[in-house]
Amino acid sequence: MSIQLRLGIAVLSQRPNAVNIAKRIANEVAVPFLNGSNHDIVLRPFVSRLDLGSDYTGPLDTESLQRVLYTLQPGAPESQVDIGLLLADSFQPRQDYFGLMFDTDYSPQSTNQYEWRAREGASIFLDGIAARRNAADFEDECVYTAIHELGHVFNLFHSPAPSYMERSATFPTTFPLKSCAFSTAETQLLRQCSSSEYIRPGGSAFGVLGGLAKGNVYESEANAPDLPKLRIKMDRTAFWQFEPVELDVEFSLPEKGGWKSRPIPDRLDTGFDDFNIWIEEPSGEKRRYRSIKHFCQSTAHLDVSPDKPFRRDISIFGQSGSFAFQKIGVHRVYATFKIADRVTISSNSIELEILPPRWEDSYFVAAHKVLHDVDLSRLLYYRTLDRSRKRKLRQLYDLAAIKKRHPLTGAIQYGLGRALAHQVEHGKSKGSTLANFTSQAQLYLSAATKRKDLGLHRREVAERKLASMKK
Repeated sequence: MSIQLRLGIAVLSQRPNAVNIAKRIANEVAVPFLNGSNHDIVLRPFVSRLDLGSDYTGPLDTESLQRVLYTLQPGAPESQVDIGLLLADSFQPRQDYFGLMFDTDYSPQSTNQYEWRAREGASIFLDGIAARRNAADFEDECVYTAIHELGHVFNLFHSPAPSYMERSATFPTTFPLKSCAFSTAETQLLRQCSSSEYIRPGGSAFGVLGGLAKGNVYESEANAPDLPKLRIKMDRTAFWQFEPVELDVEFSLPEKGGWKSRPIPDRLDTGFDDFNIWIEEPSGEKRRYRSIKHFCQSTAHLDVSPDKPFRRDISIFGQSGSFAFQKIGVHRVYATFKIADRVTISSNSIELEILPPRWEDSYFVAAHKVLHDVDLSRLLYYRTLDRSRKRKLRQLYDLAAIKKRHPLTGAIQYGLGRALAHQVEHGKSKGSTLANFTSQAQLYLSAATKRKDLGLHRREVAERKLASMKK
């Protein structure tokens, strides 16, 4: 028994050779999976005629790529595609990345069942690859990266060379394609694709292997005095599950020891294997926070020193497929970060209480209705606008005006200000609409700078955004 999967390859990149690269991938990508699965996986690749125009060229963020994947409709009954591979120019947040794999998008209560299916698409970034590979190796690297990212679509993890699942971007040259193959452990998994939801695209979430896993493997946790420190905190520790909340993360180096002269990988993001947020349910069950994207490589390093910690925030209210917290009650949260081979540090632990519904409270009812809307919840999660979100902005404006001192209002002001500023900065509006968005962005960002319940990091971000808009 085998499974046949139609692989649609969509060309978004405007590079002159992008279509030829897509054709080469279509010609070569099926064989490694056919051989590696003992003929259980039969890929039917083809180059899609999908043309979305100039809106999807250049650097693209995760949400834009997800939208293209939905346009391909992998897994839908009437679609000609079961899984998708996108050839884009670059990844907007980090233009040195070679590729990524998509898990289910964040969707609080979607009516589109195909948004809930995991592991159905990946993207490779031609500009990122071209920046680190010479002309002779460029196409080989594109083929390798395509196979690698599709390996993640079949729920394979990273492994040492010469497997296709090695992180190639961390090496100065491309792996010779002829010497690559899936490892014995990987082939054992691939051979079960037709019979197991844990391997088949559209099945279980990435990283969930059920009975196929060798056992639950959690990160080792070490916090010796001479190691760097990882700290997390939240400004609110009690909230409804749908409230937009952020986890503050701080990474710092010790005053003593040799860490200040050692490069720390720039992988402090849940899209990397090296950084994980752990959530312990009220029942005691322990699980990883599920990222909506999975990165493979980053050759950059954090700009950090003993007197200059690295800080960032992470939208933790949403995760791949759903709200991050599904149960009422107290949750324990901490993070781990692999900073070197055999060295993984653990953060402090915090407790967060997910409050029960209050249907007798008119404010709760109003907030529940607005923030369960897919468009509006994603607006606050991604802090960007699209056509459908613009039509619904009034609902967020009105909700923010009901209880101005409520912490939820501060979160809405911050998210709205960021989204509107992004729209203005990227020149996506003109005339009276641009003027309106500019004034609204400044209004909400200014309000956010005064909110003590947002915490120092988000207030500083709001101040920087506000200052840049006034230049």
